[in-house]
Amino acid sequence: MAFKTNATKKLNALRFISKLDASLDLDACDYEAYLQDPNVNESNLKFKDGLLPTIFVLNFELSGKEQALLQDNMFGGVDDEQNPKLTMGKWAYNVTKFCLKDIQNPPNETDIIKIKKDSKGHVADEVMTELQKYGIVAEIFSIYFSLTQNNLRANSKN
Repeated sequence: MAFKTNATKKLNALRFISKLDASLDLDACDYEAYLQDPNVNESNLKFKDGLLPTIFVLNFELSGKEQALLQDNMFGGVDDEQNPKLTMGKWAYNVTKFCLKDIQNPPNETDIIKIKKDSKGHVADEVMTELQKYGIVAEIFSIYFSLTQNNLRANSKN
């Protein structure tokens, strides 16, 4: 079996705008369609006059070591039947920590979250705390899960 690298979806430079962003006009846009593929479907978003969104730049194409660490975070012990038990908290946190590469804030905005990196080049814990507080971690994890764990790649032709 041969794998064609051009058959897989490129997930290394996703621009994500949160549903919670104050600049979004949720009544005038199709946010659910946007979530199917944020890079392709950004035209489904509508913004309030004069407002620009905060853009989270993501890279879901991780190194083998990062993938292994994330897979380890998926499980948190065993259930009553001794089957591995999925855990979302640590998994979602580390997906965001590894995948978030930049935060592009609108110009002239004063209430912003600035990206800071730790010694390993991942998002710093104090930034992660802010993202967790606003629900951004859950949103990024949801996008990660839908784009990497479902049938999008399976539907691509090899």
